[in-house]
Amino acid sequence: MKNKKHYRVFDRFILRTPFLSLGEIDNLNDKKIKDLCRREDVSEALYIASPDLHQVMLKYINDDALDLPKNLMLSLSKYIIRMGARCTPFGTFSGCAIGDIKESETIIQLGNSSRHKKVTRIDMNYLCSMVNDIEAQKELRKNLLYYPNNSIYKVGNELRYVEYKYINFKRNHFTVSVNNSVYLNKILKSAETGLKMDQLINLIIGKDINIEDAENFINELIDSQILVSNLMPNLTGTDYFEKIRRDLNSTDIALDLFLTDVSSKLKKLDEDIYPGNVAKHLELSEILLEKKGKSSRFLIQKDLKINYIKNSLNSEISDLIYDGIRVLNRMTTFEENKNLTDFKKSFYERYETAEIPLAIALDPELGIGYGHIKNGNIISGLIDDIPVSIPSFIVNSSYLSKNIDDIIIRKYQEVLQKGFHVLEFEDGDLTNLPENWNNLPDTFSVMTNILSSEKDLSSSLIHLEFAGGSSASRLIGRFSYLDSGIDDFISEIYHKEEELNQDKILAEIVHLPESRTGNITHRYSTREYEIPYLAKSELPLENQIGISDLYISVHDNELLLRSKRLNKRIKPILSNAHNYSFNALPIYNFLCDLQNQNTRRSLSFKWPDILAENRYLPRVSYKNMIFSLAEWTLLKQDVFDVENVQKFQKYLNEFNIPGKVLLSTGGDNLLLMNLENILDCEIILETIKSSGFAKLKEFLFDDNKTLVNRGEDKFTNEIIFSFYKNFKANSDVRK
Repeated sequence: MKNKKHYRVFDRFILRTPFLSLGEIDNLNDKKIKDLCRREDVSEALYIASPDLHQVMLKYINDDALDLPKNLMLSLSKYIIRMGARCTPFGTFSGCAIGDIKESETIIQLGNSSRHKKVTRIDMNYLCSMVNDIEAQKELRKNLLYYPNNSIYKVGNELRYVEYKYINFKRNHFTVSVNNSVYLNKILKSAETGLKMDQLINLIIGKDINIEDAENFINELIDSQILVSNLMPNLTGTDYFEKIRRDLNSTDIALDLFLTDVSSKLKKLDEDIYPGNVAKHLELSEILLEKKGKSSRFLIQKDLKINYIKNSLNSEISDLIYDGIRVLNRMTTFEENKNLTDFKKSFYERYETAEIPLAIALDPELGIGYGHIKNGNIISGLIDDIPVSIPSFIVNSSYLSKNIDDIIIRKYQEVLQKGFHVLEFEDGDLTNLPENWNNLPDTFSVMTNILSSEKDLSSSLIHLEFAGGSSASRLIGRFSYLDSGIDDFISEIYHKEEELNQDKILAEIVHLPESRTGNITHRYSTREYEIPYLAKSELPLENQIGISDLYISVHDNELLLRSKRLNKRIKPILSNAHNYSFNALPIYNFLCDLQNQNTRRSLSFKWPDILAENRYLPRVSYKNMIFSLAEWTLLKQDVFDVENVQKFQKYLNEFNIPGKVLLSTGGDNLLLMNLENILDCEIILETIKSSGFAKLKEFLFDDNKTLVNRGEDKFTNEIIFSFYKNFKANSDVRK
């Protein structure tokens, strides 16, 4: 399957790896859990993850004569396993670092964990709540700048906009209509660059309006969120807490002292090297709670930059990854976005080729509206027969299908009939499948695990989970503040995307759907242009593209978004990993969907629906590349006695389930389980007991050939490669 490369790899990668090694979490028991929890670095990590659990833990860990209660031991075990096996960054359980791809040896050698860099921020939920309190104080309002709500759009003699209210600690949005007026129009126009309350009041004082009436009117506009302050959350650029400090600028002595104290304590937390100091976290929590809040949960957000001695991959490994992408490219068909397709059809039927203000087109009363994408992460009913089931129909094994599902079903039958454990693809299997490179993003990420590292890289075992994303910055954007190297890399990705889109403006979508999502959606890097929507942009006004400036039309069966002011086509981009499709506002949902118009969002292996619910699914591979791990589904009725660990272990042996597996605990959360360990088996049985089933996946990291090491300590890994479109290859070849 050799050909010219349609995509090239960036010469940098992102390493994600856990804080603890595999050896440190193996064979956990009461004593080992207590020993780990006594370590200050582990204790700090647990405190950040769950202050309540940490408080309960402290009652038991310093008394060897006192056994951990079963529920506490199971909970601590899950957290500790997470800290030594799962690579996805979460507090200080795991972290990331940037590495180089070059013509040199492949080696990732970690440094002392005490030199890992910790970065602590105040949780966005806390900050948003604090700002709401500040904005409600009439005296403090006088010192703030106010701007028009950037969701406002005109509808005849009315203005419509989105306001939010907190109901049961959740941010709920409502569309509101108000009558426009000469006064309101004057205020909104004048406040575009920001005005203080006294300036706003002076705008409308006159023969018919005295100062008291004017002040009441401005306060009403603020209370109803027609005007919003400069303290509105920003999701790009400056850290939000630092922005609050800067914008308040000593407006209140007590508040200034509080913010200065918090800032000082944050710096001390991050300056201290490991072992961590929970006492300093408690000091910070105490002053935060004294100011605002009732719970120690959701007070701080912490991330970890991994300290390494060497962190490089030989460029040959990226060639292997590219070969894997080519196979997935043939396997992955284009799936239309139903919301986008339905909108385009309805738009054309109503407006034909006319250009319409985007806000009007998406208005559910005046325009077409835009439906929410339904959550696809629903567990379907599971087939109840014993571990495998063969489809009732037969596919001719000599038939070279143009349908990937037919090929998978045929090969799956071969695996079962011949007693194989791996469904292996060969080049000849995919001959009749098209290789289309024209409907992929300009840049994308590739998520991999290097399961075993060999000197001969072509023999290394690699798990290629998926390739895709609207931008290669999507998975790494929120870590830009951790390391200037990561920030520079993201800027390089942005520049490459601009180079590939010189006929349009790439505009970053800046929106805060829910306060806590700000922890994962804030990114330090900024593009040249932004589309702010119910969030603050720090860019100059001329680089902000307002919702009311966006117009939409359909030409040649394609949706075109244009800025009226700039008279250029706009391509919106979301450079973070927010799952925007869940319960999103129509404008935000539409802009995020539009970035993927006519594009395959992801290349990955997918089991056909007829096989996906089978109780046993074999490993799927191509050469040394694994696309899907072997999977087993255990049902409650299989186990019979969910209290008997020995019977359960015997049951697992009968079905040749390997000694180490990954327990799926929902979504992409996987927990490493050693089936020879009683505690781990109890965790699986607990899952079966509570959920009625448990999904297990094979764990393939080779302890003797791990890529990431620190002396004798072995670590799991996730390596994120980033690719960009090779413009010449994609122009010359059309497949």
